[in-house]
Amino acid sequence: FFCNEVAPAIGMASRDSLATFITRASETGGALRAFGGLIVYSDERQGPFEQRDLEIMQRIRPHLVKALEVQSRLEIARATELVQQDLLDQMGSGLWLLDDAGRSLFANGKALELQASVAFSVHNQKLGFADPESDARLQRAIKATQDFGAMSLASDCDAFLVPSRAFAHPLSVLAMP
Repeated sequence: FFCNEVAPAIGMASRDSLATFITRASETGGALRAFGGLIVYSDERQGPFEQRDLEIMQRIRPHLVKALEVQSRLEIARATELVQQDLLDQMGSGLWLLDDAGRSLFANGKALELQASVAFSVHNQKLGFADPESDARLQRAIKATQDFGAMSLASDCDAFLVPSRAFAHPLSVLAMP
């Protein structure tokens, strides 16, 4: 298509070509609109490719195709991550992913909003409550989840309420591995 339709229209009439096209996700959110590709062509002055040229291109082509495929996968993964982040940020509940020490590795939008209130205490990325009793309960719950694997998720979670003057209702906390 490029050689027969597009190239002459843009002044790139070709005599011989080798073309590889791979679609990749556009930056505007998931639609397969943009294209990544490689076009190697010779014009009238150069003539057709010689056998040596074709052999070189044949050796290079798989690497370029692989690079375009990797680029496509990376862009799709990035777009997927953005969609997932948007979904998590639209949740009405705060969601934190903590490491074994209770440091925040991830917090959705609602979690960051809650975390900014006076009810929370965050030092060195370690999540806690301003109220010492509630904080002790949270730290015990975090510690308890370290001892259990994901297979015991249903039975090995800790739920409790945290009274807070900053909110109209107590906060409901659920800690799970």
